[in-house]
Amino acid sequence: MTKKIILRTLSIFFLVLLFFTAVGAVGAVYLLNKESHNAHTIELKPSPQAISQSFTITDINGEALQESSNIYKYIPAQLSGKEQNIPELYIKALVAVEDSDFYSRKTKGYSIKGVSNAILSEVLTRLHLARGPRGGSTIDQQLAKNIAHGGFNADKSLSRKIVELIDAHSLAERYSRNEILTSYLDTLRLTPDTIGPGAAWNNLFSTPMMTDEKTPLYIAQIAYLAGLGQAPSTYVQDFSGAGKQRALTVLAVMKSSKIISEQEYKDSAEAVKKELKLNPNYTQGIPHAYQAYIAQVQKELGQLALPRNAKVVVKTYATKGHLDYLETVANHTAPDVSNIPRNELPEGALTAISVVDTKTGHILALNTNSDNPQLPISSVRSSGSTIKPLLDYAPALEYGYINENSILNGNATTYANGKPLMNYGGKSYGPVPASFALGNSLNSAALQTFDMTNDDQKNSIMRPLGIASHHYDQSHSISYDFSPLQAASAYSAIGNDGVRVTPTTIASVSVNGQEVPLSQAEAQRAMSSSTARSLVNLMQNVTQPNGSEPLAAQPQWPNAFATKSGLSNFPETATEPARSQGAPDAWMAATSTGVSTAVWVGSPDMSGKYYIPAAPIEQENNMRVYLLNNTIRFMNEGRNVAPFTFSGTALSHTPLLPELPQLVSPPTPQAIQQAKAFNAAAPTVTPKLEEFYQEHRQDKLVEARSVYGANEE
Repeated sequence: MTKKIILRTLSIFFLVLLFFTAVGAVGAVYLLNKESHNAHTIELKPSPQAISQSFTITDINGEALQESSNIYKYIPAQLSGKEQNIPELYIKALVAVEDSDFYSRKTKGYSIKGVSNAILSEVLTRLHLARGPRGGSTIDQQLAKNIAHGGFNADKSLSRKIVELIDAHSLAERYSRNEILTSYLDTLRLTPDTIGPGAAWNNLFSTPMMTDEKTPLYIAQIAYLAGLGQAPSTYVQDFSGAGKQRALTVLAVMKSSKIISEQEYKDSAEAVKKELKLNPNYTQGIPHAYQAYIAQVQKELGQLALPRNAKVVVKTYATKGHLDYLETVANHTAPDVSNIPRNELPEGALTAISVVDTKTGHILALNTNSDNPQLPISSVRSSGSTIKPLLDYAPALEYGYINENSILNGNATTYANGKPLMNYGGKSYGPVPASFALGNSLNSAALQTFDMTNDDQKNSIMRPLGIASHHYDQSHSISYDFSPLQAASAYSAIGNDGVRVTPTTIASVSVNGQEVPLSQAEAQRAMSSSTARSLVNLMQNVTQPNGSEPLAAQPQWPNAFATKSGLSNFPETATEPARSQGAPDAWMAATSTGVSTAVWVGSPDMSGKYYIPAAPIEQENNMRVYLLNNTIRFMNEGRNVAPFTFSGTALSHTPLLPELPQLVSPPTPQAIQQAKAFNAAAPTVTPKLEEFYQEHRQDKLVEARSVYGANEE
């Protein structure tokens, strides 16, 4: 390419860029004028009063799981003076991470660089050149969003962003930097049931936030809290992975901003890896066996509008004895009830157990051997093949693409992008019945059934199951992220005639001695009764002699038990031998007419340092089977575990199918117009299917001629 052509190309590029910049500027002015009447006059009125509640939590029999303890929900921020309760180190770290120009910026309430970045990322996203729009909001804008626009629930429209910017400018004109920062801190919801960094710190670490000791662990805690605002639920739920990585990122920002020294950075980064852990206030003095369950209770209580500074007594659906026993199961110290050998947990391996009542959705038990009580509740991990009955087979059955007798692909295949997809052990089986495909967990058949339905059809099932996504790609057919509690709850729908009841721990709540009326748990039909029946029948092949778990989790309740296992893969970046010999996630999920459960055993991260041996398969198999067998058999004791029953009730598909126009005789003009407007698309046949049909049609013609004669077809 000559120099002249290069210069001409650059000139055209800059002219186009100038044109779009001018159009953008004119558009921005127009939108600012148009939306200015929607702006708010926000008054900052900080609350001087802390909010705390005294909780007593009992099991279903009234035995205390947590004695009366005071938990702070909100502590007003004080940035200076004798009442200061927010350390300077946290303030500097927060500003460096969220809005580095907060104190030095000349513009009022907004950043020109931030607005430019936000607009650019929005354009790139719309052109499908970026995954999603970036932020660019100042602390002033975030405060305006939190106060007037719904915080995290705010809509993402351009109009709302413009109003937010106007509101932020108005705030910056009328209030000082410290007043705005104080109010911003007082709106931060860093954990599900606290507001403000003071209450969040108390909730997460149970230590004083203000201290004179600047230890590596303290700096690590400051970095973790300062980084929480970007994605609080993710960094709390996936503390060992995303949470610690975020803390390391914030420490790097603190070092580059000269908030901490090079040595402090090194020591604190080491503390993140080895010492940093969540030590929630509600776990203090509480036996480890009850901590995971109480974490879920507190999460649900955070959704209730309980009065401040009240004495709250909560009765739950747990039984203290169940939680005590499952603590020994989670730690792999309970007696083995399996008829197969038990393998000891690898050093560093974690476990999680979740149990719900199949019919009522009552959460009966949550246990883990981890220090993080969130692990069985909301820490999501790769499901492996436990997702196949829910995301692949259920929609394909529901919409009539397959039935229990369908023949599916048992051979290795490829994704749409050409990446190969193998079955376990690299085996190919040829055409196989659906029962064999699911019973042996064939990836090729899972992808085939996944491709039969669209996202809307999948979500008509996944949404009532509580595990829906905005979009599904082919990799989800064999690996989809969910938590043990979500898995147990979703599987309960299969054993409950296709109906899932929203899981809950809370049986009753009283405030200052008066019982609070609670809304009834919602029951939603996730699939038709016939689909639930078919899934049960198909899943029961998993534990048959020719299934993937021939000796594992053997049912002791005829026709009242169905299960599925799952195993995930390390990423290509994982260190050997984990990537080729192990797995970060090993699952068993099961439903019975009594209880439904999901158990997980795996590594705390995806590095490959810890892993569940998967070669030979018996090792990881025996560990997860040990968890499942001990859990589901113990939790079903004393229950009437009767055979599954099915009502025959269908799932309504009306939101997904166009409504046929009503025809009358003689037809009216309106009926004719409706019929014309229906415009149903003609069905299409892919070239591969057409080729297959023509090939087999010729075979049938030859066969017919041999039977009936050459002139008869």
